[in-house]
Amino acid sequence: MRRQTPDLFSYSNGVDGRWRRVVIRQIENVSGLRKISRLYADRQDDISAGRNPWDVTFEAMKLQLDLQGSLESIPRTGPLVVVANHPFGLVDGVIICHLIAQVRPDFRILINRVLEQMKDLRAYLLPIDFTDTSEARDINLNSRAAAKTHLRAGGAVIVFPAGGISTAHRGLGPANDPPWGPFTAKLILSSKADVLPVYFHGQNSRLFQIVSQFSHTLRLALLAREVRRKMGGKVRVTIGKTIPHAELVTYPRREEMMQKLREETYALKQI
Repeated sequence: MRRQTPDLFSYSNGVDGRWRRVVIRQIENVSGLRKISRLYADRQDDISAGRNPWDVTFEAMKLQLDLQGSLESIPRTGPLVVVANHPFGLVDGVIICHLIAQVRPDFRILINRVLEQMKDLRAYLLPIDFTDTSEARDINLNSRAAAKTHLRAGGAVIVFPAGGISTAHRGLGPANDPPWGPFTAKLILSSKADVLPVYFHGQNSRLFQIVSQFSHTLRLALLAREVRRKMGGKVRVTIGKTIPHAELVTYPRREEMMQKLREETYALKQI
């Protein structure tokens, strides 16, 4: 008899309000969240045997890559900020960590607190809590401080500067990130880090884009469905060339730096 598997990827654990949690959990279950969680749980022996947990998670989710660019573009030492667009959600995080871990096992990632449910990944996570609570604010401040400390020690940090998943305007047309916030620029400047842009090709389903226009709760609830849609298929990813820190300090304002990094990242769409 198969043991009950907890819903490790549930976004219901990251929202306020009982009714919102119930709605999200019910839609996630219909979307196949438990199957995704079970695939991950069934690979625990691989992690116990010493395999990298991001590789195991990548394989458990049955993801495939069409990789453009080279892992050789990733500097092996020194402070590094990896920036990427965020079209899918959980899938982006798993893929980028799977890639960066092959060259920079010292990395950390600023990402939704939902991933903390997977204990094997926690050592890599700098969790961000999107609820409007004093606890969330403390968690976010601590994670941002930890990111600065890690970079100053010569480590690598992965950031999705948009702070949210790409959305199509009015639910139609291409989905793009919202403007990238200035916090990432602060990280780069305070640590003298180089920057590696990474671009994910594609976007979530039209249903996700339309629902996102009127309900944040339903938007979160559909993310499990979006993961299921990616399983077994290929995700195209382009790794850009590292941008030296000296090139970035020429921008007098953080907003200008982030606009430049966003443009450099989206330019990879043509590769």
